[in-house]
Amino acid sequence: MKTGSSIFILSLVMGLFAWLIDAGADYFIFYRGSFFQLLLWGVPHHELYIRSFILLLFGGFGIIASNLLSARIRAEDALRESRDKLEERVEERTASLSAANTLLEREMTQRKRMENELRESEKRLRLLSGHLLTAQERERRRIALELHDDLGQITTLLKLELRAVENKLCEERQSVKTDIEAAQKCANQIIESLRRLSHDLTPSTLEDLGLVCAIRSLVEDFAAHCNIDVLLDIDEVDNLFARKSHLIVYRIFQEALSNIGKHAQASRVSIRACRDCGGSLFFVEDNGKGFDVQKVKAVYAGDKGLGLEAMDERARMLGASLKISSEPGKGTKIALAVPA
Repeated sequence: MKTGSSIFILSLVMGLFAWLIDAGADYFIFYRGSFFQLLLWGVPHHELYIRSFILLLFGGFGIIASNLLSARIRAEDALRESRDKLEERVEERTASLSAANTLLEREMTQRKRMENELRESEKRLRLLSGHLLTAQERERRRIALELHDDLGQITTLLKLELRAVENKLCEERQSVKTDIEAAQKCANQIIESLRRLSHDLTPSTLEDLGLVCAIRSLVEDFAAHCNIDVLLDIDEVDNLFARKSHLIVYRIFQEALSNIGKHAQASRVSIRACRDCGGSLFFVEDNGKGFDVQKVKAVYAGDKGLGLEAMDERARMLGASLKISSEPGKGTKIALAVPA
């Protein structure tokens, strides 16, 4: 505002200076009388109009220039104020973003550490699961041997003793012979139960004849016990992967058939095994009631959920991929791909 007033005063001074120059020109050039008369009170009318117009012109110019300059100054002040506020907001926003970035980096570091800890925990858990399954197989083998060597021999000896007693009895003791025959029948049932239990714990067919024969025997026992039609189509795949892995594949089949017998309510089961790019593919499919796979796995406390987790863990021990597909009312399909 001070600069605008200065311009207005300067324009008035210039107008008065023009008045003075015009008076001087009239005096020195045209010799029209006294200089002071020409300057102040003796100004001719036409000169007065011209000088007044020039004075007003300079004054108007000064007013316009003063207003324009004042407006520009106000605009510059407003722009400077806006720029200062913007810089302040930018600094505040930068500080906020910097704090947010610091917090985000801290959270990312913490999350990465937690993910690493989780991976390590999963790795240890899988290692522990593998050890547990291995220990379970060793314990099964030990129990199977004890059943076969101890209880099996004792029950067989009991059966022979009962037969010897039966042969020594005379004809008139028919009622005692009947009781002995009933005892022999019970002994036979015990022997058969022990044989089946020992076979389930450690299948001798697997060790003696290989995986394919063991699966065939398992499927035959399953079909007879559960009264389910089974379609079996198995290629010779024993030599496609390590023999120590045969037991793991057998256990996966055993668990799958056990789940079908307990939960599926199926009337037909299809089992296939074939070669694939140097590896092996195994499929077990039933027409049972099906289930929600994720829901069952989430309910980990249930026997069925544990069975599925055990199958997954055994597949991981093989380095194989196991896929279980099922929907309520649409049966279940299990696909196992074992690398060479």
